[in-house]
Amino acid sequence: MKHASLILLFIASLAWTMETSSCSKLVCGSAGSSTSGACVTVTDKTVTLNPCPSASSCGGNSQFYGAANHTSADCSPDSSPSSSETTCPDSSKAGTLNTYEYCCQNSDCYSKNCDSSKHCVGVPSRQTCSSDSQCEPNYFCSSSECIKCYSEGDSCTGDVQCKLGYGCNYNECTRYWSLDNGSSTQSAVFCKSNFMYKNYCDSADIYVQSDKLSDPWKCTVGDTCTYKYNFNGATIGTQSCLCDGKGSTTGYCPISNSFNLKGFDDKFYPRFAYTNGDCAGSYGRKTDLANDLSRLVYCNSIDQDGYNYYSSMVSIKKAWPLYSSGEIDKCALDMKIFDPSYSMGSWSSGEMLLISSLFMIFN
Repeated sequence: MKHASLILLFIASLAWTMETSSCSKLVCGSAGSSTSGACVTVTDKTVTLNPCPSASSCGGNSQFYGAANHTSADCSPDSSPSSSETTCPDSSKAGTLNTYEYCCQNSDCYSKNCDSSKHCVGVPSRQTCSSDSQCEPNYFCSSSECIKCYSEGDSCTGDVQCKLGYGCNYNECTRYWSLDNGSSTQSAVFCKSNFMYKNYCDSADIYVQSDKLSDPWKCTVGDTCTYKYNFNGATIGTQSCLCDGKGSTTGYCPISNSFNLKGFDDKFYPRFAYTNGDCAGSYGRKTDLANDLSRLVYCNSIDQDGYNYYSSMVSIKKAWPLYSSGEIDKCALDMKIFDPSYSMGSWSSGEMLLISSLFMIFN
């Protein structure tokens, strides 16, 4: 029995040694040093990051979001910017454009009113409408007329009946991202954490064995990080402690792979709790920041600083172990992996990453 225990202990030790030995040392090359086209070079257990020239990006950046084994990668030209929402509509859309959609003439808009800034003006109060998005901001279409949206605490039967930045939660207009843990909710968008479980706002805690970790959730490579609901206490799942780029046994529990930006910071989403905007109805009422943030910026519900902050925080959370260790801070921005000047509490202190389309893939 004693020999069997020793064998099991040896096997566990060997497994831990194999796992920790997979951690590479990441170092930054000099800016613009990838003139040969290679942005990631791997030599034994050393990974060198060489920033690409302007108008190009490293094709292997995704390997820095949790991978222990790295591969060489080359620079590739940046893709052309996606088309904006400021293009004259074709004739098939004549008379169909909603409030604040880009227009070139009055006949483009449902309201037949294209203002001097080339945006459709909304249908005024008590005038005829066929959808909520045709009305002025903070109005909705009821019985074919635009009427004023309800205020916080008022009774409702649908989100569009509430003012911008509010939705209908249990038949009451409720501000997005405003409810504390333990509050009853029909949707996570009403929770400060943007996270819910069994119709209650909740958040996520991380444990290694019985020890509850705190930000930045440091662990030892080989540990199993266990995620639990803070309010409910149930286990959400487990993930492995990830390498921090120092080539050592120190690591960090990931906070994006399964849970995205949700559940770990009840101050993050409330920063985007907009209450104004130039759009109306479902066109301007968005809560899926990962996919709809550009629309909220276009509608002037969220400013460019907010867009920059969200984009940067998404990349930081994805590369959390490397961001927390500071090991590649010197080249992280040039490599377009993350911007080290941003932090949980910052808003516009950093420079926008020009690859937000790569990072905006969370739920």
